[in-house]
Amino acid sequence: MLFSLKIARNIVSALVAFGALAEGFPGEVINTCALVDNANPIDLEPYDDGVKRSRANLAFIGGPGDSDAKVLDILNDYGIKGSFFLYSDDIDSDEKVQLVHRMVDEGHSIGSKGTKAMNLRYTNDTAIAAMLEESDERFEEVLGHIPKIFFPSFGSIDNRGRGILEKYGKTIVLWNSGANSWWTASNGIDRDTSVAVLRYTLPEAGGIMALESDSVADNGVLVEMLNQIMQYWEFVDFLTCIDRLDVDDGMVFATYEAYNRAVKNAAKRNGGAKSGKSEYMF
Repeated sequence: MLFSLKIARNIVSALVAFGALAEGFPGEVINTCALVDNANPIDLEPYDDGVKRSRANLAFIGGPGDSDAKVLDILNDYGIKGSFFLYSDDIDSDEKVQLVHRMVDEGHSIGSKGTKAMNLRYTNDTAIAAMLEESDERFEEVLGHIPKIFFPSFGSIDNRGRGILEKYGKTIVLWNSGANSWWTASNGIDRDTSVAVLRYTLPEAGGIMALESDSVADNGVLVEMLNQIMQYWEFVDFLTCIDRLDVDDGMVFATYEAYNRAVKNAAKRNGGAKSGKSEYMF
């Protein structure tokens, strides 16, 4: 049995090798969308000859909170699929659970920010591990699976923290635009200036724009920003943003547990080369 399990593991490893590298693997750091036109990355324009060639993902960080329902309404109005990176400690009521389920049902990606804001660079290994285990347990209760993508608070990450996240099967997501709406909102900056501060951080080649729901939803900033830039960038879900769809016939696994289940199933089939659909990345 041990020998057949080893053979099966090698078979599954070969099947998922490209997908594991291409779709995001534990310890990888992602902070932008893939270029749609890789032939001319230097000359890439957001809008060319009537075709949008630059992609962006709206990543809402923190929550779930009261403003997220409004964000979901806005995204639905514009036909946009975004991503929500949530604190597990904030999923503290039936209403919050229902809100997270709505995010999933409407096609948005769910990622983790851990239990609460924590600067990983100044937190010891034991505390980081305990935080990840607690948040993973709560997410599994709510979602039925553990999110693979992780957004470190404050964007604070070093090699030590990355190594711990890798052990827990996390792909690290950062950003290359936005992340300043909290400042404009808390300092009473007017809507037009707030929109400009956000939209002009987004590179021509696109990227991941980090936003705080309570800083952009109720004050009209998100709606006005989308009105100004929807014609230039294609706003897409997280997997489309990083161009990792259908890379290896579905043989990409969300977690080590999913991978190990596939290995055991392959061993039971005496080394069969195919399994069913891959489990959720998120």
